[in-house]
Amino acid sequence: MKDEVMFLSLIAPGPSNPKDKLDVFLQPLIFELQELWYDGAATYDIHSQTNFTMRAALMWTISDFPAYAMLSGWSTAGKQACPYCMSDSEAFTLVHSGKTSWFDNHRKFLPDYHRLWRKKNMFIRGRIVLHPAPAIRTGTELLNDIEDYGFLPSYDVQNREICHLARCGWRRRSILWELTYWLTNLIRHNLDVMHIEKNIFDNVFNTIMNVPGRTKDNAKSRADLVEMRIRTELHPDVSTGRHPKASYTLERSAREVLCRWLKDVRFSDGYASNMSRHIGSKRLRLLSNEEYHVVATYVLLNCVELKSYVSIYEDQIRAEIPGISNQDLDSNIQANYFGCFKSYIRAIEQQGEFVSEQIKQVAPGPMRKVNTYRGYCINGFKFYTVHDTTFKATDNLGVQVRGHSSDDVQTEYYGFIEEIIEIEYPGLPLKKTVIFKCCWYNPHPRLGTRVHRKYKIVEVNRTRHLPRNELFVFATQASQVVFLQYPTSGRTPSAWLYVSGLRQRAYVADIVTDNNVQTDATSAFQNNESQVHEVETQFLLNSENLVDATVNFDDELDALSTDSGTEDVQESSDENFEVESD
Repeated sequence: MKDEVMFLSLIAPGPSNPKDKLDVFLQPLIFELQELWYDGAATYDIHSQTNFTMRAALMWTISDFPAYAMLSGWSTAGKQACPYCMSDSEAFTLVHSGKTSWFDNHRKFLPDYHRLWRKKNMFIRGRIVLHPAPAIRTGTELLNDIEDYGFLPSYDVQNREICHLARCGWRRRSILWELTYWLTNLIRHNLDVMHIEKNIFDNVFNTIMNVPGRTKDNAKSRADLVEMRIRTELHPDVSTGRHPKASYTLERSAREVLCRWLKDVRFSDGYASNMSRHIGSKRLRLLSNEEYHVVATYVLLNCVELKSYVSIYEDQIRAEIPGISNQDLDSNIQANYFGCFKSYIRAIEQQGEFVSEQIKQVAPGPMRKVNTYRGYCINGFKFYTVHDTTFKATDNLGVQVRGHSSDDVQTEYYGFIEEIIEIEYPGLPLKKTVIFKCCWYNPHPRLGTRVHRKYKIVEVNRTRHLPRNELFVFATQASQVVFLQYPTSGRTPSAWLYVSGLRQRAYVADIVTDNNVQTDATSAFQNNESQVHEVETQFLLNSENLVDATVNFDDELDALSTDSGTEDVQESSDENFEVESD
């Protein structure tokens, strides 16, 4: 439809959705439609050059399914959400997923006494179809039902009481019934195919591509298959608890082929967006021995639930080395704590003391194989690595983190991101976290960081950096800053950069730049496939299952030399090829 023949009839003000109160905003439109139906409007016909009385009628509405409830008055939630089956719906609630399902409700729409009506093992086991689909109800029948229930045009207390007592799908009498011809229309409401196609495609595509957090093939859906006694080949193994791979899920090599094809496909102007912007792949690599040790130590030191063990270790070292400085103590922790903690957990487990499964899985350290990303959205910020910002007109690599120095003084650390890494720990449930590998400017006052005397703004020295053993930070702990140069007329720019803080945004657009990857939303400690970004600063270990924190590290210090540097290379089984969706 051309723009010149379209006009805006009404605007429903926000900020909240009007829902069942939409009729209030439709009243002026209904009044004008009634006037156009009965009285008409004087109109000039440019072809015959005469005036005539034009009459108009509303043929139907076009909306998505949630808006259908607002326009029709029939609820699109719950077991009676289908406006065709209505009270004859055979929907049920999935036991484990907790969602309403209409599985095996389609056979009754087949021709009468179709051969599939009697099939007991192809759908829900032991179930057959005994009656055909309900007949299409006329507008008069629908209006009579609404009036028999006593629903009013607007949503008020009486309508709620009627819904509660009648337990029907109607929620109110839609104001559209005020139109004289509305009950004689054969089609009153149409569903927007575009929304339905997109939703179905997203769910199917994310499932066959096995996109974490977006696939519908998860542990709960597999448990529902067991409950319904169907698709036995997808039931989890009772002894191991593992789920077999589904035949409809593509292998990693096949996913790569498909994504490369989508990235290279070309359409004519106006027919499709540039899909190459939305497609990329995870880059997999192995952590070096030094990186592995630093990462494992950093995670253990920053787990809130494991802070008590750090304190015990510090007290033990101070007792063995009286007068040790804070700086030497920090060096000792960075060098030895990971090995001691790993040996300590192993020892108390051998002694028969209780150790939670999550601590046993975290103690040996993460897997060596990690996923790296070029971009990441979290905490209301969009971050890029220094490599992917080099040729951009924008700057998204600056990081600010609040921490403590060796003297236990609260300090602001400033730096830029060199690499975005997703680490994973072995065992179930999934335990993943994203960390930033950063290059940090020296936070020492007047040496690497200073506050401008006159303007009270923070400045960092681009030539002064911290040692390379302090690299990583949880993505959930990072705030974003921008480093700006001062204007100068000289040939050599100043070594001092001005730090400008950024405000968090409630919505961050997807990372859609060329050859970029949109990461899935993962919290600091992901326990299932459907989590989203949450601003967390700790691993979600169960504090009630922590091991006894009163045991000394004496017996484990001697074992450090034999444990350090002998970690086996562990590989992650998560090799998903990610696809970004709008």
